[in-house]
Amino acid sequence: MMRQRWAPMLITIGALCAACSRQCAQQSEPTKPAKQPPEIHDIVLEHADRYRYDEKSTAVELAGDVVLRHEDGTLRCAKIVFNTKTKQGQASGNPTFADPRHTVSGEVLFIDFKARVAGFRGGVKVVRWPKEQQSGASGSAASAGQSDNKQGEKEKRLAEYEKEKTVITAEEVQYYYREKRVVAKGKVKAEQEKRTTWADEATYTDADELLIVKGNVRLQTSEGESFQCSKATVSLRENWIEAEGPITSRFRVSEEE
Repeated sequence: MMRQRWAPMLITIGALCAACSRQCAQQSEPTKPAKQPPEIHDIVLEHADRYRYDEKSTAVELAGDVVLRHEDGTLRCAKIVFNTKTKQGQASGNPTFADPRHTVSGEVLFIDFKARVAGFRGGVKVVRWPKEQQSGASGSAASAGQSDNKQGEKEKRLAEYEKEKTVITAEEVQYYYREKRVVAKGKVKAEQEKRTTWADEATYTDADELLIVKGNVRLQTSEGESFQCSKATVSLRENWIEAEGPITSRFRVSEEE
């Protein structure tokens, strides 16, 4: 007969024995805290209203305001079923996956905890949040401006960029959350404060902050300038664009110019 259990719990992958050993060691040393933070490879269940485990299929089903953590990301959904052996699962009910720099949402989520990839389908939205300002950053930018005007302008532009957020929408997105890499396909649209880009597919990596778009690429600025091409690389951080043909464009010229 299937047994059901519910309690705030920690689902560990390949670390159960190590966790038990740590608890025994902690009990023999009362000066140390009894509870240790989870290992980085652990899947942590922070909340669910219902929990069901099928020993035969090794499947876990969680439902009702589900909150799971893996590495630095948090998964929220109404329901998820995943296999404890393959570490793969499917989530539904407004699933979202968020880490310090990105929030990804869609209609359905297929997640592979082992590969560290969250695949969303249907009305997918990726939000890349601005970086937190580092202490002393404004002071260093001011010093650079006094010594070198060009360097000061660059620092100012980068500081403005750090305050912007980038929103990418698509029909399908694969988010590699350890690499912080986004692969979007189908009616892709990337929006920033002063620029919007449309394409058939796009790839974005947080390490170099480059957005590479392919297929029916169209870019438009807030000033009304635009161009079309087959492929483009957009530096979100340094504000430059490289395009591959065939290329057509439109540049606005005011009467004063």
